[in-house]
Amino acid sequence: MSESPEDETQQPSVVQGPEAMDRYLEDTAVVDWQTPAVYAQARALSAQGAGAEERIRAAFEFVRDAIGDALAEGHASEAVAFTASQVLREAAGLSYARCHLLAALLRAQGIPAGFGYQRLADPVCRSGFALHGYAAAWLAEEERWLPLDPAGTGEAGAPAFALAPPHFARIPDPQAGEHHFEALYARPPRLVADTLDKAESLARLRPYLPADLP
Repeated sequence: MSESPEDETQQPSVVQGPEAMDRYLEDTAVVDWQTPAVYAQARALSAQGAGAEERIRAAFEFVRDAIGDALAEGHASEAVAFTASQVLREAAGLSYARCHLLAALLRAQGIPAGFGYQRLADPVCRSGFALHGYAAAWLAEEERWLPLDPAGTGEAGAPAFALAPPHFARIPDPQAGEHHFEALYARPPRLVADTLDKAESLARLRPYLPADLP
């Protein structure tokens, strides 16, 4: 029996982009894992387990629980954290930015990590949609990418760490115009990077969050 469209949306897939695997380990201006604070945090998290699964779990749960969602009610700062080190310093960020930190913490431990995106309905945005960012870590022993979506906080019901689905905080509804992009990027797309980098404040950025990928 073939899967129905509803069944297919329950298992979004992740496909590595054309970049070589070593690109998913790079220290960059955005994923700046060699900065002292980020590297020190990665070292502290690595002490929680010797295996890759334990280290991925520790990094995921740190970002999920200790790094706040900049769009959450009660978040006071207008700063738009962009790079991994900025997100760590502010202890908050948009979904894309939190994943910049998550990827940095993984890459600092020698674990390849990349970025994926979903288009989700967002009534606050003028377009009615906004991109949501998630990360993915490479499980070398299983030769597959593990999606990591630290959306919200542990208290707000963000996904628990798991090697099997579900991995995502929300499953896009194609009938509502939502979409899951399969491609996994080694670097954030220019649209996302430029949007965060040039934002003057969170309040000004909020209605104009990117809604699609080129």
